[in-house]
Amino acid sequence: MKTDSEQVAKDAGLVMSDRFAPGISREKVELVTGDGEKTKISWRYFLSSGKEIIDEERIVFLNSLAVPPAWSDVWFCEDESIILLGININPSLNT
Repeated sequence: MKTDSEQVAKDAGLVMSDRFAPGISREKVELVTGDGEKTKISWRYFLSSGKEIIDEERIVFLNSLAVPPAWSDVWFCEDESIILLGININPSLNT
C-alpha cells in the first residue's frame, strides 16, 4: 500500500517542509579551553536573511537536534513546527 507522506503528516497534525525553501544555516566555531590545549566545538546559526540567531533558547533547540559536526552544509527549517527540521546538503556524508 502506497502512503502519501504529506497526507500522513497532515493527519498527524504536522506540516511537511520544503528543503528547497530558504532556511537556517550554521557555522562551526572552535573555542580553545582555558588550559589552551583542548578545543570545544560550538555553532553560530544564521537565518536565510543572513541575520545571526542570538536567541539562546533557539540555539539550545538547534543544538539539541544533535546534527553531526561532519555535516558541513546543513539546512534547518526556519519553522520549528515542521516535521523535517534539519538535513545534510552533502549526500556523501550521510552515514
